[in-house]
Amino acid sequence: MKWKIFLLALLWPSPAVLAQTQPQAELKSLEIGDQIPKEIWEQPFKVINHPDGKEIIRLSDYSGKLIILDFWATWCGSCIEYMPKMYRLQVNFDEAVQILPVTYQDSDKIRSFWKGNTILNDLELHSIVEDSSLRWLFPHRMIPHLVWINQEGEYLGATSSYDAKPETVRRLLDDQTVRFASPKRDQLQYNRSKPLFIDGNGSTNEKYLYRSIITPALDGIPVRAGTDTAEGMARIIATNQPVPDLYKLALGISMWWPANRIRFEGIDKQEYVINDWYKEKDKKAFCYELLMPAKRAQESRHIMLQDLNRFFQLNAYVEKRTIPCFVLKKITDQRLSPSAGKERTNNYLSGVSSLKYQQNQPISVLVGALNRLSDSLIVLDETNYDEPIDLALTEDLSDFKALDKALTRYGFKLEKDLREVELLIIAKED
Repeated sequence: MKWKIFLLALLWPSPAVLAQTQPQAELKSLEIGDQIPKEIWEQPFKVINHPDGKEIIRLSDYSGKLIILDFWATWCGSCIEYMPKMYRLQVNFDEAVQILPVTYQDSDKIRSFWKGNTILNDLELHSIVEDSSLRWLFPHRMIPHLVWINQEGEYLGATSSYDAKPETVRRLLDDQTVRFASPKRDQLQYNRSKPLFIDGNGSTNEKYLYRSIITPALDGIPVRAGTDTAEGMARIIATNQPVPDLYKLALGISMWWPANRIRFEGIDKQEYVINDWYKEKDKKAFCYELLMPAKRAQESRHIMLQDLNRFFQLNAYVEKRTIPCFVLKKITDQRLSPSAGKERTNNYLSGVSSLKYQQNQPISVLVGALNRLSDSLIVLDETNYDEPIDLALTEDLSDFKALDKALTRYGFKLEKDLREVELLIIAKED
C-alpha cells in the first residue's frame, strides 16, 4: 500500500509563532557510552514501597547489576499498564537486574496512588519519587521512558517499554551486546499545543487558513486525540492512532468505547486493529489534523468523518442494534451482604494473581472490567444495585458459564439474552 498525504489548504499569511522555551537544566544530559557521574551514582534518592522499609537509596546500591530506570507518572496509563511486565522481569532476573521506576511526583501522592491502583497494588517494586536530577540527565518528552545502565555504570541507551523483554535482558547479561528494538530519542522541542508542521513542529510546512491532513504514524511524538480552539482557529488533532480510534473522535463518542462494541462489516478486522504496536504502527496507525475557522467548529467532526471515509474508503457510523448480550441481574429483592468497608479497590485487570477481587465497590466495576476484557461479547448491568460489595473470584473472567455459577453465591445471575445496544459500525464503502 502506498502512503498518501491527503491535504486541503489555503495559505495563511501570519507572523511566525514563537518556539516554546524549554526549561534549562543544570545537569548535562548524557550520551550513549558515557559513565554515570559519581555525584549521581552516590546521590541519595527518596523511594516508596521498598521491601526493607528504606526511604533512601543510591544507584551505587545496585553496582554490578543491570539497572533499568523506568520513568513514569500517575497520569500515564501505558506506564501503569506496562508495570506488571517490569515486575516480572525483576522477579525473573532478581540477582542480576534492578528495575527502578522513577517519577518527579511527590512521595505522598505516589504512595497513595500505588496502594489504591488495581494494577500496581500487588507489585513489589520500589519507586524513586520527587526526582529532580535523573530526568535532566536523561531528557525525554514521552513516558514510559526506559534508561539502561550496565553493570559498570555505563549509559547504554533509552528505549520504550517494548524492549523490556527477557530476551533483551538476557542478551545484555550474556554478551553485553546492545541491540534495542525500540531505541528512543524524543523530539524535545516538539510542542503539542501547536499544530503539526507549523514552524517545524514535528516537521516543516507552511501555515494554513484551512487544512485537513492525513499522514502515516510519525516517530518521536505522542499518541494523542482531542479538540481545541485558539487564535480564532478550531482544531481536531489525532496523532499515531489506529483507524477505529480516528472514527471514535470523528463521531464524537468516547475514546474509551470498548472493543466489544465495534463491528467490522465487509472488511478484514485485522487490517485495522493493532495487536503489536512496534511491528504494525507503520501500516495501521495514522495522524489526522483539521484546522478551520472557529466560527465553523460545529462542522469539524462531520468534515473529519468525510475525510476518513474518503481516504480509507470506508463508511463508519453509530447504530442501535438488537444483539445477544450477557445480562447481569440481581437474583433476590433482598439487600445483599454489604461490603466489609475496607479500602475501595480491585485487581480485575492485573495479570499477577489468579484470584480476582473487588472491595467496597459497586457491581458495575466488575461489568466494566468484563467489557474491557472481551473482544465481542457485551455485558450489561441490569442489577439496579449500586451499593458497594466485596467479591472474590477464582474463575477465569472469560469463562462466563463458570463466572455465572460463582456470582450466584453473591446474589447475581449472568444470563444471555437479546438487548438493543449502540455499536460503532465500520463497513466497506457503499
